Amino acid sequence: MLVAAVALAGAAPAARGAELDAALKAELASPYREARVAGEADLAKRAVETPGLLKECLAAPEPATRRSAARVLAARPDPALAEALSTAFLAEGDAVVRAALAEALAAQPDALAAVKGRVVEARSPELRAAFDRAVDVALATRLAGKVREGRVPGFYDDQFSDLWTVDAQAAERILAFAHDDALHHVFRVVATMALSETKRPTLEKELGDLVLDERDELDAAHDSAFDRRIGAAEILRFRSFDLSRYARFSLAKAGITAPILRLIAVIDQILANRSAQAMMAQSVTSDSPAFYEVEYLRGLLFESGYYFQQFDDYANAEKRYRDLIRRFPTSQACENAYYNLACICAIQGRRTEAFDALRKAIRAGFTNANWLLEDGDLKSLRGDPEFNSLVEEARTGLRDDSGRFWATRLQPYLPAGVQSFFDLSPELQVAVWTVAGDKLTPAEKQRVVDDAPPADRARLRTLILGDGH
Repeated sequence: MLVAAVALAGAAPAARGAELDAALKAELASPYREARVAGEADLAKRAVETPGLLKECLAAPEPATRRSAARVLAARPDPALAEALSTAFLAEGDAVVRAALAEALAAQPDALAAVKGRVVEARSPELRAAFDRAVDVALATRLAGKVREGRVPGFYDDQFSDLWTVDAQAAERILAFAHDDALHHVFRVVATMALSETKRPTLEKELGDLVLDERDELDAAHDSAFDRRIGAAEILRFRSFDLSRYARFSLAKAGITAPILRLIAVIDQILANRSAQAMMAQSVTSDSPAFYEVEYLRGLLFESGYYFQQFDDYANAEKRYRDLIRRFPTSQACENAYYNLACICAIQGRRTEAFDALRKAIRAGFTNANWLLEDGDLKSLRGDPEFNSLVEEARTGLRDDSGRFWATRLQPYLPAGVQSFFDLSPELQVAVWTVAGDKLTPAEKQRVVDDAPPADRARLRTLILGDGH
């Protein structure tokens, strides 16, 4: 009896283990999605507890088990199983399981690149199609990872470098993404941006059909700002001009500047028109009938500087930003002009000017604190306590926003034809301040000092805030 009891005691766990394995396999093979998802979650948990389990599952006789192991590896890549995964992919005869294995390979691009030679040697159309799909998924996943909160990211050095190790034909595949109008617009834009890093001599021809006529592009941009009808035609038109704009950026980053210089030339022609000059010079507030048209034209001046910045012509970019700020200090476009000035100054090692411009950008309304921490142009400023303080101000809005409108409040007291208080001589500044100073709030007075040119700040601080500030 004792011997029998021992035998039974030893047999029980083995029987329970076999029963659980059978139950798990049943879940993995279930026709119901919820059961399969639950089974895969159980499999993932067991794989953590039992090293080698997924490797065994990849070689299991049941297609459902192999498929589930692949799905677990797609969600939780394991470099230690790269070889086993590659072997399973090459040997798989079931199309559904092969597709799951391809997704798992896509999650491990190094393994994907390593298996390509064996895929070519196999000369199997089905295997090659699954491999190509895996490469597309790997590239698409990495491209999608560049998107920030559903929006197109800015350009910075080597931001797409991880794409080029996935496959030797990565550029051709990404070019196909850029031209595929069935894909999401933002994804197509990011694909177009990535191509700038290829520096391909054929890139202007390859992106040529995405680049619109310059007048058509600007007309579409204008209409998108004013047309309140949001239908399918308007959306498609917006997407076409936006994609054209980024194609020009990408080409400029690749050293092909002709398309973007053509656009700058047309903008200059528009802004040189006398009626445009008169419109831009109007003193407007947000409730003025001409406000949006005036701001659109001022925004074009900003855009022209931004276009120069795309191919590192910082001198022309800075000249246009400063022209905008000097002539139209109350324009909404000044927020971005100050920010881009900060970027240029930071790149060139002009730290004091960079911090000054960045502070003005934030106080003009810039609030994207996360981008301050990511933008490669500002990397030389990071770690400085002043930079950290500005990030916190952008993040929390620790400022009196009413102060940003000081220039609008002073405008009626300026001599005819003068756009900015800072354009006046010191004597005229004293005269204007004597009449208008008491019309400003304390926050607005502080903002005048903060926004003053660095060379004039101490003098204006004494005039505006007094010696006891």
